Amino acid sequence: MKLNSAKFALAATLTTAIIWIICSLLVFLLPQATIMASGDMIHMDIQDMMWSLTLSGFIKGLILWSLSVGLSAWIFAVIYNRLQP
Repeated sequence: MKLNSAKFALAATLTTAIIWIICSLLVFLLPQATIMASGDMIHMDIQDMMWSLTLSGFIKGLILWSLSVGLSAWIFAVIYNRLQP
């Protein structure tokens, strides 16, 4: 089965954008809880740190993360399709 590289990349890009928006919203609404959860996820005590959530940072992160994941997904799909018999 071949993958449609463009659709696969678009799906990955949109999924990343949705997750970025949800994560940023959680950081905005529940900063202390998200710091604790983030620290637990990386096995560190980062409770003395603070988030730096700005509109420009949100937009830059949304664009850069979404596009980099989309590009990676496109490369993945191209390689996957070339490995198919």
